[in-house]
Amino acid sequence: MELDPACYTVAWIAPLEIEARAALYMLDHKHEGRFSLSRGDDYVYQAGDINGHNVIIATLPAGQEYGTGSAGALAAQIKKFFPNLWFGLLVGVAAGLPNLSMNPPNDIRLGDVLVGIPDGNNAGLKAYDLGKQTSNNDDLELLRGGYILATTEPVVRSAIGSIKLQAPYDAEVIRPFYQVIQNLPHAGGTFIDPGQEMDILYDYDESGSITQVYRERREDSQRTRVWYGTIGSGEKLLKNRHRRNELRDTYDLIGLEMEAAGMMNRIPVGVIRGVCDYGDENKNKQWQPYAAAMAAAYAKAVLYEIQPKIPGFQGPMSVSRQTRGIWTVPFHRNPHFVGRQEELSQIQKNMSSDDRPKRMAITGLGGIGKTQMVIELAYQTRERDPECSVFWIPCMGLEYIEGGYLDTLEKLNLKVLPSEDPKQRVKTHLSQESAGRWLLILDNADDTHLWTKNETNLYPLKDYLPQSPQGFVVVTTRNRKIAVRWAASEVISIPQMDLNTATHMLGHSLIQAEPAEDHGTSVIAKLLQELEFLPLAISQAAAYINENGLGVADYLSLLEEQEEDVLELLSEDFEDQWRYSAIKNPVLITWLISFNQVRQLNTLAANYLSFMACIHPKKIPFSLLPSASSRKARTDALGLLHAYSFVEYQNGSQMVSLHRLVHIATRNWLRSEGSLNHYILEASSRVNEVLPDSDPQNRMLWRELLPHAQVILNQNECHLNHEEREELLEKVGLCLQSDGRDRDAEPLLLELIAKKKERPGTENGELLSCSASLAATYRNRGKWKDAEKLGTHVMEESMKVFGVEHPRTAATMADLSSTYSKLGRWKEAKELDLKILHIREKVLGSDHPDTVTTLADLASSYWYEGQREKAERLEIQVLETRKRILSPDHPDTLDAMARYASTLSSRGQYNEAEDLLIHIAGVQKGSMGLEHPDTISTLAELGSTYKNHERWEEAESLGSQVLELRREFLGPEHPDTLTAMSNLAGVYWSQNNWAGAEELEQQVLEANKRVVGIDHPLTVGAMLNLAATYSSQGRLVEAEALEDQVLGTRMKTHGPQHPDTLTAMANLALTYWRQNRWDKAEELETKVLETRRNILGSEHPHTLILMSNLIGTFMSQKKWEEAQNLATQLLESQKRSLGEDHPNTLSTVSELLFIQTSAAMEES
Repeated sequence: MELDPACYTVAWIAPLEIEARAALYMLDHKHEGRFSLSRGDDYVYQAGDINGHNVIIATLPAGQEYGTGSAGALAAQIKKFFPNLWFGLLVGVAAGLPNLSMNPPNDIRLGDVLVGIPDGNNAGLKAYDLGKQTSNNDDLELLRGGYILATTEPVVRSAIGSIKLQAPYDAEVIRPFYQVIQNLPHAGGTFIDPGQEMDILYDYDESGSITQVYRERREDSQRTRVWYGTIGSGEKLLKNRHRRNELRDTYDLIGLEMEAAGMMNRIPVGVIRGVCDYGDENKNKQWQPYAAAMAAAYAKAVLYEIQPKIPGFQGPMSVSRQTRGIWTVPFHRNPHFVGRQEELSQIQKNMSSDDRPKRMAITGLGGIGKTQMVIELAYQTRERDPECSVFWIPCMGLEYIEGGYLDTLEKLNLKVLPSEDPKQRVKTHLSQESAGRWLLILDNADDTHLWTKNETNLYPLKDYLPQSPQGFVVVTTRNRKIAVRWAASEVISIPQMDLNTATHMLGHSLIQAEPAEDHGTSVIAKLLQELEFLPLAISQAAAYINENGLGVADYLSLLEEQEEDVLELLSEDFEDQWRYSAIKNPVLITWLISFNQVRQLNTLAANYLSFMACIHPKKIPFSLLPSASSRKARTDALGLLHAYSFVEYQNGSQMVSLHRLVHIATRNWLRSEGSLNHYILEASSRVNEVLPDSDPQNRMLWRELLPHAQVILNQNECHLNHEEREELLEKVGLCLQSDGRDRDAEPLLLELIAKKKERPGTENGELLSCSASLAATYRNRGKWKDAEKLGTHVMEESMKVFGVEHPRTAATMADLSSTYSKLGRWKEAKELDLKILHIREKVLGSDHPDTVTTLADLASSYWYEGQREKAERLEIQVLETRKRILSPDHPDTLDAMARYASTLSSRGQYNEAEDLLIHIAGVQKGSMGLEHPDTISTLAELGSTYKNHERWEEAESLGSQVLELRREFLGPEHPDTLTAMSNLAGVYWSQNNWAGAEELEQQVLEANKRVVGIDHPLTVGAMLNLAATYSSQGRLVEAEALEDQVLGTRMKTHGPQHPDTLTAMANLALTYWRQNRWDKAEELETKVLETRRNILGSEHPHTLILMSNLIGTFMSQKKWEEAQNLATQLLESQKRSLGEDHPNTLSTVSELLFIQTSAAMEES
């Protein structure tokens, strides 16, 4: 058939064969026939249409060299041959020019798309080899500066601009077009992506050495980027990295190609190029097919942005068209559709395979996007195979099914006798070979009664599905059981969207784009997490945001309101042209049909769903569910809920989780039926029944149940009876406290005490027990003044109620002693510990766990008072006793091990301390979890040991981890968090990172002043640390002021012989020394040395350090005799404690020789 050139208005120029092949696949329809040629016509053209545009595809003859000259000749003939040409597109491959040194970097990669963007007289092209040679060098003086005079047609520029507006999601516009052709063949293979691991960029140094440039792998959803800018065009193939970089940097180019400069002034084309190489010596053709396909996909997107110049233009009869298949899809294509490409590819693969069944079921939660996916499937099928008919049957009810089959009959132009069943007539016709190729989509086949044979339905829907080697049936359903019974293994379960895909969907749906942010931390990510990445919920949110002119943050804040407000928000109807008009769209309404179907099919399943709506939706253990008549009954009930995608199995199928929005919708359903209160009370009784006490041996069980108990306690829908709520408050509060979650336990214990005070008949002992627990929570939270006040009251009342020597009274005394220790009042703590020890040994015996705990507390008091030897003896006694009476892995035994490890570290036995702490941390992680305060404390002690051992990298890593854990679980100003900050600052200081240390230490000091007061040991320690940092930076005046304040405070609170006081003296002496105030340094160092010798001994590491410092002070004053005597003593102590070959010993030998030589020289 002869084609008429006058009917064609768009020229798609694809110079290379692979570029032309990609272009042909992009046609909506290929026009059969040929253009008549005569003498002087040198080119044969292909023809077709895209989006109503009649398009010719022009390529260079086989074997012809490509370049600007050949391109110019082709353009001249196109312009002559097609008289009604409107615009042209030059589409193919090019070299990309990445520039990673820019900010932000131009990280152009293979397969990316380059689009020439005009700017003023610049057509988006630079003819970089068109010009004349200059007289004094080899450079070209570019003709007209290299700019092309003709510019791309305005309509093409506008279409490109429209796509560019969707950046950074513009690549999503072209992805569907590429995916249609990615697996289609060309002469050397397919157009499939070679893979990011094959994309290698090389760098070259001045010597010519090649190194591979590391670039982070892009996420699959962001595989392709579109770059807009100026493209260089030249006659010769460029394979020289130096020339490439010179052109890039001189003219700010994003790519290089070889045809546009010759074509532009004849046909002002839009230039679209896929990156197939980097214009260097590593050029090859591996990436050409994929790059050509991506460029072609962008070109097709441009044509879809432009409506035909003459509305409804179809061309004269001479334009031959292929026969088009019948089409009954009731929806337009959704331009905002994103993701699900893996699932779509699987369906298309099955459709084209002769070895697979000709059916497939798609299942998933209502609102997950099943309908949207098959809409996209329908359009991709029509693009790939225009002759394939696509039929659509909605299955929301019998009337919809009947109507769908009648519409299909009408489109097929089939007559039906009155006695005939329309569904059977359609089935019979489509099962015949004469029906041709077809795709049948049955959407929303959720009702089991319509699908299968039963008493009320003798002719189920599945009996009316046609079968043919040329056909394929796709069914979407919420009910996985329907899917599996009909399609067996040919079932696709639609998963939750990932963050990137959901972000793209929301971005496409909003009128006003949100500012680009890191998806992992942005308000967009938080919103999508709240919506659980459900496409229907995202569409509803976008509609509400658009209609009300809100920002994403505004909508998120509405979602975080009270449940009643959230219900109102999620019940808001909205227009969606890709959903059925007769069906309500809101998220909360879309599942009502499914809820009722579950109730009809399985009463126990409905009860389970109702029960789950009253507890936490995640990680619901089977043991918590109401009892069933049998294990099979429970399995069937949960299986039905799983079939509707309401629940997911977890933890080896011993737990289930409920979708968050299903949880809210179910509560709304129960509330509307007046049964929510009933199920809340039932859930409360069940939780109270199975929740154990706070014994650590029950930890695994109550950790599973605590979230559900907390939800029960936070219910506002109904009031539990007084006794039941008290029981649950006490259990949950004590379990939280035992788990180290005192921040959560405190309000529960406060409410518990208030209720017990209100209730007549509450025993004093019962109230005192709860008050003691609250005092412990105050202490653990760092609220030490509150803990002391309440603890003193509890102790005094216990003495009145139980007597002084009663174990419960001793326990309150022990709690108060712990509080004194936290307050730094160690003398009072020690005195109270001695009283407790006397009582417990007398009443309970020396081996009772409580007596041993008192010994451990007394050891701590001795330690902080500086009586280290006494403390160590008690620590060893406690550890051995606990191993004997408890077990090696008991939490109390581990605590004793940790205290002893700290002692080992302070003695310089770092390896032994590290081994012991690693063992303790491993046991605690397994039994209590990483986030438990005891585990974190062990890790903190291990980090300190690494620091003392000068293993800086491990110390910094562990210190950072401890700080983050304490910030998360204890809060930013908890004393333990501040201690972690101080420890990390110490690691920075040890590595000479003064700025990092100072920043943290300033924060610690200010927070400690607010939290514990200026005289508290933690505040004083923070001052001392900051002073050391000032001193290390030479800021000696600031350091001296802080150190003087620290020494005064420690003399007052600790006394002159306490180790911490001695440390403060030594630090101030060092500052004096650095200021050349030798006499004052000597005075303090002498006092410290004398005291340390008496308390720690002559060979303790701290004593040896002080001796070395004092020797330096003597030397600075040229007191050679004093220096020589002290150096001799130091040398003998080091030989005994460190050995003669230790570096410190050898250093002292050299120092002693220097002193002797200096003294002799001075005498002479």
